[in-house]
Amino acid sequence: MHNPNGRPGEWIIDETVAKVNDIAADLVRTEPEFADYRATLEDATLMSRHEKLREKVFVPVRPLDFYLQAFQDAGFSVLHVFEETIFARVDEWYDLLRTYHDGVLSWVGGSEKVEGRPPSAEDVRRRLFLIKYSLEKLFPGQDSFRAPGPT
Repeated sequence: MHNPNGRPGEWIIDETVAKVNDIAADLVRTEPEFADYRATLEDATLMSRHEKLREKVFVPVRPLDFYLQAFQDAGFSVLHVFEETIFARVDEWYDLLRTYHDGVLSWVGGSEKVEGRPPSAEDVRRRLFLIKYSLEKLFPGQDSFRAPGPT
């Protein structure tokens, strides 16, 4: 959830997934090594289907009020909301993204859930490279990043 009191430089963990996608897309657009994936990037309808898959795996960030209202609508009373910043390790986050790579960059090589065929082993290798590269660009030289949130 989006913390309205979040500080600069803090990342909502799931928010990093969209940024990884953006960084990877930029690399695919500019580097000859990834030219095979450009047609998919240029197909807005297909990319929309891949985005829907990503949002099933990594729920879009919503404002705190969305969740507070959902609790109230369900008959609960919110007694207290407080914030806590955690430090998320970049290598551990990569391990999780690697596990769910089909939900992170499914457009790199395709997805059985979108196109009806799984990506090749080479596509998965490139996908994992793009995820790792994107995290390194997002968090250069960092072992961890601050991840805030109401708890």
